Amino acid sequence: MAVESALVGGARVEDPEVLRYLMPPEADGNALLLAKRLRDATYITAERTGPREIYPLRDRQNATLVGPQGEHAVSLLHWGRDEQVLADLALPDVAKTRLRQVEARMQAFFPGCAFTVEQVSQANAVTLGLRTSEDTGFHRPIHEGFGLTQVFPIVVAALSAAEEDILLIENPEVHLHPAGQALMGQFLADVARAGVQVILETHSDHVLNGIRRSVKARRLAAEQVAIHFFRPRSTAGETQVFSPVLDDSGNIDSWPEGFFDQFDKDMNYFAGWGVRWIFWPMTAPSMGSL
Repeated sequence: MAVESALVGGARVEDPEVLRYLMPPEADGNALLLAKRLRDATYITAERTGPREIYPLRDRQNATLVGPQGEHAVSLLHWGRDEQVLADLALPDVAKTRLRQVEARMQAFFPGCAFTVEQVSQANAVTLGLRTSEDTGFHRPIHEGFGLTQVFPIVVAALSAAEEDILLIENPEVHLHPAGQALMGQFLADVARAGVQVILETHSDHVLNGIRRSVKARRLAAEQVAIHFFRPRSTAGETQVFSPVLDDSGNIDSWPEGFFDQFDKDMNYFAGWGVRWIFWPMTAPSMGSL
């Protein structure tokens, strides 16, 4: 949605060209710091770039973010392959460089995963070679599942971040099975513990449970987690935003209607029908008995 006007200090500014008009003219140091952090924030949408034959190679000075669709993730990794990741994010027994740490994190999601990043000769492009087993060679991303290329920009962005950076991600669970979604929650909890501000929009209770597990395991403090549940306002004055609170064991103090409660609703539905056990024969029947 475009910003049509802004009211600053009682004065209305019509059609502001840039959002700096939303900042007070006498902005103090904290406001300016917030503006800089927002300007440098990484935002990754739910519609991320899928498998490609080649990926654009940005200028090294401008390759600082993965891009909203993760379209510059390969470029960012290519130029920053030898950069050191945050100490609290570095996995042990792996070189602390971005390339090796990204590969190790990807292996947690996809066992056996490895990749190569190569610049195309005489072109502003790079290729990404992938494999999911040591028994195969590297091949093009189009021959792999979508999950790899959906997780890849999130991991690259997280391991390229510095302390106090802001990382906003929509639907990090896209194209991941439940175990992978829970692991994503735990991974992003580790990123937050390292000092990066992580803001998630998710429809996955598995991602939430991954974060809760991190709190219970003392990998992340409960006070470092804020949960906000938004639902449409049906009547005037009805509460639209709920903010359940986690305790140190990962328990949630309240479950508003519609807040990741579909599993319980489904199980209660089946419980109303009673439980029926059906025992199938151990061997398939012959065609004559069908």
